[in-house]
Amino acid sequence: MRQHHRNTTARLQGLRAQVRDYFAIQGQRRKLFPRALLVGLLAGGIAVAFRWALEGGDLLRNRLILWAYQAPTWGWLLPVVMGALGAGLAVGLVHRVAPEAAGSGIPHVKAVLYWFRSMRWAGHSPGEICWWGRGHW
Repeated sequence: MRQHHRNTTARLQGLRAQVRDYFAIQGQRRKLFPRALLVGLLAGGIAVAFRWALEGGDLLRNRLILWAYQAPTWGWLLPVVMGALGAGLAVGLVHRVAPEAAGSGIPHVKAVLYWFRSMRWAGHSPGEICWWGRGHW
């Protein structure tokens, strides 16, 4: 009888520990949810703004090409020069503002989310807009 009581007590203590762990994990999730929501909203807003910038760059490029067709002798040179200047500007901005940029960036973002590294926000988008605005999509 005493052995049965010990087994029941041990099982009850194990169950209490599991319930305690469950509530601790749920508390962590409740603390994490607002941060995740904010990150999602910011990322979505930045993605929408970036898409608008791409569409604006595409519109500008199309207008430049239409304008260049008006000068058939030298007009073909203008889009080529503008494309080369845009690529040079993008490369220069990346080398100057984000020299650590390499690869896809996913490992760096994960390190930032786990607070192992800091994120340098200044200047990442202008170089990308110049690059993608040239028509590389």
